[in-house]
Amino acid sequence: MPYCQYCGNEVGSDHRFCSRCGKELALKNSESTTENNKMSEAYVLGVVGIALIFFFFPAAPLVSSIGLYKADKTNDEKAFKLCLVGTIVSILMIVVPLSLYILYILSLML
Repeated sequence: MPYCQYCGNEVGSDHRFCSRCGKELALKNSESTTENNKMSEAYVLGVVGIALIFFFFPAAPLVSSIGLYKADKTNDEKAFKLCLVGTIVSILMIVVPLSLYILYILSLML
């Protein structure tokens, strides 16, 4: 049986918090490295959204926005920032050329 590293209380191997002091128990090395190496779904969507900016930019805002929603729900700050950048950049890549095209058409009408 493992023990709490803070108060020495004996705890179950499946417990995340100590029943005596209430502090979070340290994960085993294998569990912590697995958790650190695992990318969240929101982070993956952010990376895909950024990649879509260069290959198929009309889909990029949608994918990045979905990632932004998932990152907000899971409190994944790194993924949230990545998805936010992807969403903003991809929307700008659609809006700016479209605005310039509209201004060009309007200038031809004058």
